[in-house]
Amino acid sequence: MDKINEVIIIGGGNSIKKAFPLGLQQRLSDKFVITCNYTYRDFRGTFLAFLDRNFYVPDYAKNYARPPKNRHPDIYEELKTLPLIVGINDNGISEFKLDNTILLDKKYKANLTGIFALKLLDLLEFRSTVYLLGFD
Repeated sequence: MDKINEVIIIGGGNSIKKAFPLGLQQRLSDKFVITCNYTYRDFRGTFLAFLDRNFYVPDYAKNYARPPKNRHPDIYEELKTLPLIVGINDNGISEFKLDNTILLDKKYKANLTGIFALKLLDLLEFRSTVYLLGFD
């Protein structure tokens, strides 16, 4: 693998949503891109980062036909189609772990998924340019 010189981390802020229809996917197709949470629905990145157990598999997913209001949607089947997912092994999530998922120890947890993505780069000893998009 060639040395990675740049990484783009895409958060879920409203500012980034305007860029998706303007060809952001095509412009970044040859870049190493980390998507955070639901951003994977609009942008296909190198891997998806998440923190919240209920993002990965909501507790109510097996008990309700539709998610209650203001709850995470059940995206478990969608997550199976992603190339790689990296999250934290917290609150029994390993019970639901998909084959495309790497779960890290809780000591790497952060308060926000974007910060977690930055911590991953530090863990990988990545020492080059990082661009943050949609962090508003």
